[in-house]
Amino acid sequence: MPTRDTEPTGTGVAFDECAHCGRELERETWQPVRTVEDDDGTLSFLAFCDDDCHDAYGAASD
Repeated sequence: MPTRDTEPTGTGVAFDECAHCGRELERETWQPVRTVEDDDGTLSFLAFCDDDCHDAYGAASD
């Protein structure tokens, strides 16, 4: 299951794993992210371990 920032207060939530491959994300490093709007208008953030997983996730969802 993709990791999502679901904290309703607007504060940052740490992402633990890649939304595509599930690999644990390293803390204190940059990861590519993507925003996804659900049918009900809820905005979610997905984090990826690298650009390859980011691109593969996008290709799989298109």
